[in-house]
Amino acid sequence: MRLFCSLFLLLWIPCEWLLAQEVQNGSLEENTATCGINLQNEIFNRQISFVEAFGEQNEIDLLQDSCGYGEAVDGKFYAALYASGSSDALSFALSEPLDPTRTYRIRFAARRGDGTFESDNKILLGLSMQSDAFGDLQNTFRATQATWEYTEYTFVPDRSYAYVTFQTSSQETGWLYLDDVSILCPTIDLGPDTIMCEVMDLPLAVESGFDAYLWSDGTRQSDLTVARPGTYWVEVREGDCVIRDSIQIREYENNCECEMLFPNAFSPNSSVGNEKFYVKANCTLIQYEIQIYNRWGILMFESEDIHDAWDGMANGQLAPSGVYMYNVTYRFPTQTRERIARASFTLLR
Repeated sequence: MRLFCSLFLLLWIPCEWLLAQEVQNGSLEENTATCGINLQNEIFNRQISFVEAFGEQNEIDLLQDSCGYGEAVDGKFYAALYASGSSDALSFALSEPLDPTRTYRIRFAARRGDGTFESDNKILLGLSMQSDAFGDLQNTFRATQATWEYTEYTFVPDRSYAYVTFQTSSQETGWLYLDDVSILCPTIDLGPDTIMCEVMDLPLAVESGFDAYLWSDGTRQSDLTVARPGTYWVEVREGDCVIRDSIQIREYENNCECEMLFPNAFSPNSSVGNEKFYVKANCTLIQYEIQIYNRWGILMFESEDIHDAWDGMANGQLAPSGVYMYNVTYRFPTQTRERIARASFTLLR
């Protein structure tokens, strides 16, 4: 799936997410700090925009790579929350309140602080109506990795929250590094490209409830029924998010009526054709192998190419007239496993 943004719905261009609600300064880049170590909440808040510290620990860090604790995962800066009985906490302002009728997905990057190995380190994710309160707990995650790791959480808010909040907790002492907090657009999925025996009244659909839909044929509902092979796409709008997905649907050759054709006799010295033993197929094969044996079970011919034919020779000698056996292993694209055909034919001289 590829995402596109529209400019006044006239021009589609590849883009990053467009958001109806944004986490403002989710990468902590809008600040006047250098290396802010063990900052009191009020000092931290004077140095950064749209992000507020309010935790009881009251010694939050605003770090960058030159501080000696590693690099940010996005941009230059990241925050370090400390817990030791009480905890640091942060709120991130949203560009506009959440809509209780919509589904959202929050993403953030986190890692445990250097020298912190407690297995009970936790990240508490909340939603709040005010900047200086944690609000309502949404989920709890463990911070066990020493390298940056992204976490995503999908939810439907029960009210119009204006802040995303984070807090850390540990039974001992623990640090949590936090960066790149964002709200992602929803996704749609028409499924993988597919090939069918016959395309006829095939339903395509995406989730209902988006603000607007546009299909490749110009229709504007949440589903589409297609009757022929082709590439189909749909674009949906959710606030300022515009998401696009496409699917290619093809038909198998001969609409799955594929079969192997085996002769029952051939004559190498014939003057009217049929001078070689050919196996034929009316569809493209993705697997093929043939072995031909005489009546004593001696291998006379083998090949993995259906275009190879047996001319009645074996080890440079003419094979005598008589009955021969063949084993053919084959598979068409419409089949999920190989098939084996065993039968006999007559060589005439």
